[in-house]
Amino acid sequence: TDSGITMAQPRLPAHDSVKGYTVSRSLEQEEAFAEALLGRLSAQEAQSGNIMYYRGERGEAIFRGTGDFEVLLSERPIQIGKDTVDTARSLLRKTGLKGRFAPELSTASGGTYTTVVMVCEFEGLPVVNGKIEFTFTSDALVMIVGTRLLDLQREDPSFRPLDSATLLTRFLGIVNRNGYVCNELREICPVYLYTPDASGGGKLTPVWRIDTDAGTFYLNMTTGEEQPVM
Repeated sequence: TDSGITMAQPRLPAHDSVKGYTVSRSLEQEEAFAEALLGRLSAQEAQSGNIMYYRGERGEAIFRGTGDFEVLLSERPIQIGKDTVDTARSLLRKTGLKGRFAPELSTASGGTYTTVVMVCEFEGLPVVNGKIEFTFTSDALVMIVGTRLLDLQREDPSFRPLDSATLLTRFLGIVNRNGYVCNELREICPVYLYTPDASGGGKLTPVWRIDTDAGTFYLNMTTGEEQPVM
C-alpha cells in the first residue's frame, strides 16, 4: 500500500455473498440442545432474567436468552473417547452446532488438553466470540460453558457493507491515527461477531478480521471502524 505496509495477501476478500443475520431463541430447540448434553431431561423450569434451568441424567444446566449457558455434569460425567478434543468435537456435533477447535485458547497439560475451546461456525465462517469451553478431569468431561449460536437465524436486510477498497482505506486511517506500528498485512478475511440484545437474541454481523505483524484487528464492515471483540 502507499502507507508502506506490505500485503502478503495479493487480493482483498470479496464479500458479495456474506450476509448479516438476526438470531433468536427457540425453547424447543434449546431443550433438544440441553438433552444432547445432559441425557434424558427430568426437570426444566423458567427462572427470572430470561433463564431456563434444566436437569437431566448427567447433571444440570442453565441457559440464558443471550445464548450463554453453563452445564455441570455432576451425576454422570462423560467418559473421554479417543482424546479430549475428539470428545468435545463429537459432543458439539451431537448438539447440532458446527465449530472448530481453537488450540491457542485451550489449555494443555502433559500432552493432553484439560480444557478444549471450540469456536462456533456459521455459514462456514467462525463466530469469533461464540466460544464453548469443555473442562476435563483425568478421565471425564465435567463442565461445559460458553455462548452457543442461537436457534433461529434470519437474514438482516439492514446489513450494507462498504466495498473492500474503502474498508482497507479506513483501516489504514485507524493505524495512522492510533500510531500502531504495523508493517505487514498477513491476512484479511470476513468472520462473524455476535451481538446480543437485552430482550434475548441478537445479531450475527460480518466483520473483517485483519491479521498483521502488530496483532489482530477487527473492522466493522458497515462503518469501517475498529470493532472491539471480547
